[in-house]
Amino acid sequence: MPVRVVRAGADPGPRDAVKGLAEAKLPNSRAVGAVVSLALAGLGGVALGAQGRRLPDFSLRDPAGRVHTRASLGGGGLILVVTAPTLASEDAQRGWDDHLRATRPADVRGRVAFLEDLDQSWFPDMAVRAMRETYDPGSDPVLLLDRKGAIRRALGVERGATVLFVFDATGERRHRDASDPSAAGARRAWDALQRDVAHADQATPPR
Repeated sequence: MPVRVVRAGADPGPRDAVKGLAEAKLPNSRAVGAVVSLALAGLGGVALGAQGRRLPDFSLRDPAGRVHTRASLGGGGLILVVTAPTLASEDAQRGWDDHLRATRPADVRGRVAFLEDLDQSWFPDMAVRAMRETYDPGSDPVLLLDRKGAIRRALGVERGATVLFVFDATGERRHRDASDPSAAGARRAWDALQRDVAHADQATPPR
């Protein structure tokens, strides 16, 4: 059943913020239809400069309760989409999910994860429960729950923005895309990931 939606506009006050819920479809091979309760966050840009050049160490849970770390996900490189469970970010999340899966090379070793900044949701617990209902913990993209937005801030991504990053196995940033999702953008991300894997293989001495 459809639920009421908090419409975009001025930042809602405490009472206005709880007048309605919204539907959003989060990316996962079985979670595309997940209904997430949320309120809108204001749109923002992306911070430039030194921030976001390295993925910090983290230990974050997915909706199923499994713990993921940078080491466990990034061994073959990592495509990380930094976003939030808000209606404003729904199209960007769905777009990157569709394009990344459609253009994924058959022999790629890297992983894909979506970092969900729950600090931008008025109803974070409801959002997690909705994700949990259809989340498939055995497939990409992994949904990482950034409850306080700490990793998002460390990567220099402002509230309301959805930004794609590519990190190599050491956590160094190799690619960043703050544009709208596209097939071409997804191919560039996979190309950046595969280049780093190839360079790492060449640098590894034979046993």
